[in-house]
Amino acid sequence: MPATVANSVELINKYQLDKNGEWDDVLWERLVRRVMKDNPEFPRFLAEQVMDQAIGFLCVIALNPGKMFSPAPLPDIGWHTFLLYTREYMAFCQRVAGRYIHHSPFDGPGGESSEPVECPECTARHMREAGIGVIDSLWLPEQPKKRPRPWLLRR
Repeated sequence: MPATVANSVELINKYQLDKNGEWDDVLWERLVRRVMKDNPEFPRFLAEQVMDQAIGFLCVIALNPGKMFSPAPLPDIGWHTFLLYTREYMAFCQRVAGRYIHHSPFDGPGGESSEPVECPECTARHMREAGIGVIDSLWLPEQPKKRPRPWLLRR
């Protein structure tokens, strides 16, 4: 497994993710390849980082039951990818948290969650405090997307 995932994997291995107490390299490869398939602009190293941070995010949730955390956009891609592999995701949650970790979007009033949600930057801080490696560039606040101005496109 690549060095980029070492910190999260060390924490995860404490929870014995597979029957041998090790991370399943075949599942890891499937997840990374799926991130790259769904996001063709992502080079492999970024897909690995996305999955690493998604797993670290899930670990901080497991370590803090009852507290609501929010991922940054890139780790959220990894979480969504993992959710597609329902059996593996469910087994992961059971081993790491002892329960299923639901994806409950908070998108304002009427959303599933009424609890206060930690901002992505706060989530990254909690990850660091728990000893989970944080790749800062994946947790920076999302930059506003600039729309192209049509008058600049005409010549």
